[in-house]
Amino acid sequence: MRLHMLKFSRSVLILATLGGLVWVSAGDLNPPPGAVTPTMKTLADVEPRIAINATNTPGDVPSMYRITQSGSYYLTGNITGMPGRSGIRILTGEVTLDLNGFLLEGAGAESAIVLDSVSNVVIKNGFIANWNVQAITGANSTGLRIENVHIKNIPGVSVFVGAETVIHDSNIENSFSGFQVGPRSRIERCDVRGGSAGTAISVSTGSLVANCLLSGNSGVGISVFGVGSVIKNNVVSGSGSGSIGIVVSGVDSTSNRIENNHVIGGGVGIGITSAENFVSGNTVIGNTDNYNFAAGNKLNILLCEIPESIDWPANVVLAGSLTAAVNSDGLTIRADNVTVDLAGHALIGSAGSTTGQGISVNGRTNVEIKNGTIRNFGGNGISESFPSGLAHRIIDVRTVSNKAIGISLQGSAHLVKGCTAHGNATVGIGLFGSGNRVIGNSAFLNGAEGIIAGSNSLIDKNSAYNNDQLAAGLSNIKSCPNCTFGLNHAP
Repeated sequence: MRLHMLKFSRSVLILATLGGLVWVSAGDLNPPPGAVTPTMKTLADVEPRIAINATNTPGDVPSMYRITQSGSYYLTGNITGMPGRSGIRILTGEVTLDLNGFLLEGAGAESAIVLDSVSNVVIKNGFIANWNVQAITGANSTGLRIENVHIKNIPGVSVFVGAETVIHDSNIENSFSGFQVGPRSRIERCDVRGGSAGTAISVSTGSLVANCLLSGNSGVGISVFGVGSVIKNNVVSGSGSGSIGIVVSGVDSTSNRIENNHVIGGGVGIGITSAENFVSGNTVIGNTDNYNFAAGNKLNILLCEIPESIDWPANVVLAGSLTAAVNSDGLTIRADNVTVDLAGHALIGSAGSTTGQGISVNGRTNVEIKNGTIRNFGGNGISESFPSGLAHRIIDVRTVSNKAIGISLQGSAHLVKGCTAHGNATVGIGLFGSGNRVIGNSAFLNGAEGIIAGSNSLIDKNSAYNNDQLAAGLSNIKSCPNCTFGLNHAP
């Protein structure tokens, strides 16, 4: 037999353990001539960036460093300001400036970063302190993004920039004013604390301020000017009677939403000087004047403390049971078209009170009070004396152990329905004007009459018993001229 030799130049034949054959390529055994070159990219290839220094970004008389070309720039160390000069001046758009964790220390020099009517600039990741004018300035610059920048000790407006700015996860400390931005901007998750005799955050038309913490500032917390901004989920903690939590100002400032903020410890909690804005779900407590609104706004007030005065048409909801000060009214309604939803909670008079109404509604029209308890006040539970009102609705309210009348209304065309008056010192339910409806109520163990209604009223489906605890010979339901009596239980 003749044996033949097999020749393989580029592959190796391997006998597999299981008896099979496997071809494995070994590559070119004759590489091309020349030096071996690296195949990996450098950091500059992956993320080309330019260091801020006298060579790459030389300055001029008004500024220490100037950026004149679009690109990505970064600090390689701290920078200390020079008298009469700004720190870094940006003269073109499409720039990212990474402070890289370093500090721009002003030492009393001018502004730290100056934007010269540019757009689409990002400033991030570092510290700015002790500049004499501003930290970041560029009122005519737009489309900016500021993130993770920490600023302190600025005697002017710390950040003063233009429209369509986004600022997040940044903070300002011990400065005169905080963030002031142009229209259509967004500020989120930012802090301003320990200063701001001016304004901590100021925005205009179509902007958003959300999830920010403003604390210990002596001026304005959040200022809104213009149309259609949203201010939500912020905490504004003032520093005394001179501060204002949130203010919407300017006669043309409309369609703004102020919602779900927590405002505490200032002079005015929320103030609005214009009409057609929307306020809802805010916790406003411990201010000298919690609310100060112009007429014509849409108000959904979460009532967090008493005494309080409602001076505008509003929907008021109790945040919980509230106790009044001794001899003080709980809630005073000074406007028409107000709804008070006790929301299952109670307004409570303080022990020992000899005066004070639970809710006072004198001379108003179209007030509704519903769904809760009013008890232990030194005067009436619900009180309207003179001038008399019109078309109130008291629904599913319990008036208990007040030291005068449980429900007392002057005027006409009122509805009292599904209410309970128990243990009040004089009358349980008293509607002293004409043309009222008293339907489905319960009055018992009150000091005088259980139910009184004026002429031409409807009295139906009520239960009144064991009243006249003063033993003066008074009735459970007092008869009235030209009234219609349905089926009542009044033994």
